[in-house]
Order: sequence, then structure tokens, then C-alpha cells
Amino acid sequence: MKRAFLPIAALAAVLAHGQAVVAPQEDVSSQAAAIAPAPELGGTSVAAPAPPEQGPAAPLYAYVSMTTRQKLNWTMGCIVSPTWLLYSGARAGLDQWRDAPASWGQGAKGYARRYAAAHELETFEDTVWFAGAALTHEDPRYLRSGRNGFLPRLVDALEVGMLSRRDNGSVGFAYARTVAGLGTEMFEGVVFPDEEPLTAGTILVSMLRYVALREAQSVGREFLPDLLKGNASRAVRNLGLPLTTPVLPRPAALPNASALLPTQP
Repeated sequence: MKRAFLPIAALAAVLAHGQAVVAPQEDVSSQAAAIAPAPELGGTSVAAPAPPEQGPAAPLYAYVSMTTRQKLNWTMGCIVSPTWLLYSGARAGLDQWRDAPASWGQGAKGYARRYAAAHELETFEDTVWFAGAALTHEDPRYLRSGRNGFLPRLVDALEVGMLSRRDNGSVGFAYARTVAGLGTEMFEGVVFPDEEPLTAGTILVSMLRYVALREAQSVGREFLPDLLKGNASRAVRNLGLPLTTPVLPRPAALPNASALLPTQP
């Protein structure tokens, strides 16, 4: 299993090397006003802040990074959600209908083993995803285009299929999600006894299949809200984070506390 992750790391390094990173955009108008010294009063110098500027300090839609707890709820929290419980049941039912693996047999016992295997794989993927997102400071939410028009949005969807936003607002290769997804593909060979053995060929096929699936999911998340109505559209749209969302401005450095104290006569 350890050898299987070497091609994964190599693929991630190659894609990351050729991927331009979008640097966070700062809102200059939101920077705190410079603190100017006030006139001396009786030999005492007191620093007073300048009047605040007019207008909003930051856009209402400014990007806010997720906390570690929010990342936990987004990834591992899905393990006990009704959606993924139903997904595991549907996958187990499909495997039961296909009689795969055949050695597990049919009936309630066979279905229970297939259900446990499906949910075990989901648990493994979400756990690795959360750990990677916490260590690499990646935002697990999916990126969506902020442009108009079918072709520009399609290009953006294909471009960001393997990307994620960092906590500082920049955009780069989605290491955490990629390692979790490809690692789960390899882990299936351990869970299901009839899977093909790990070879260079099967690992390459798994990589290509994963990339194609991620690109298809990215395109689907981009345009699916346009095909839905009402609450369903809002729910799907909330799964993604617009690529063009600006980042919060960096807070201005606070003045030294000693500078605000009266000077000794």
C-alpha cells in the first residue's frame, strides 16, 4: 500500500508545479487609517486615531476561511448524515444486485457486509480529507466560477476541478482532496476481495478515472443549480465557493500599547 502512494505524490507534485496560484486580493480601502499623533497637551503626547473612512470596510461577500471545526463537520461530519447513510445503502444494494463480491453471498448477511464496506470506504476518505485539509490549510468547499456565459464558466469549471482555496484566500492544487480520493481507490483493493491487484497499470487507470470524475463533478456543480429550482438550487449552489470571491483584507498592525500611554514629565 505504501508503494501505491508514490505515484499519487508524483502526480500531485507535477500538477501543482504547473498550476498558477491566485494570490489573495486585498481591499486597500478597508485598511485601517494610520494613527497620527495629537498635539501635545501640557507636555503629554497622546496618540489618537484618525477619523474612520466612509464606506464599507470590506465587501459583503468577502471570503472567510473555515475553522477547524467547520472543516470537521464538512468532511467527517458527513459520515453520520442521512445523505451518506442512504448513499452507502444504495451502493450496497447495487453490489448486492451485481453479486459483488461473490464470496459474500446474498441475503441479509451479504447486504450487511456490503453496507459496512461502503461506509468504511466513505469514513476512510473523509477522515483523510479532514486531516489533509487541517494540515495544509485547505478549504474543503468546491470552487465555482463567478463569471457569466456558458463557455467562460465551463472553462473555469474544468480549470478548478483539481484546485482548492487556502485559508489565506489563495488558490492551489487540492492536495488533501486528491490524496483522500486516490487513497480510497487504492483502499478498495483491501476492502473488496475481488478487486484487481495493485500494479502500475491499475494505479494509472485509477488516477485517470479519478481526474475524469473530479472534472465531471466540477462541471456538474457549476451548472446543476441552473437546472434546479427554489431550495434545491440554493442548496447545490451553497456547496461551492466562487473562484472570484475576494479575500478579507489583512488587519492593520495595531500600534504599540506603550505609544498610547502619556509620557512621563
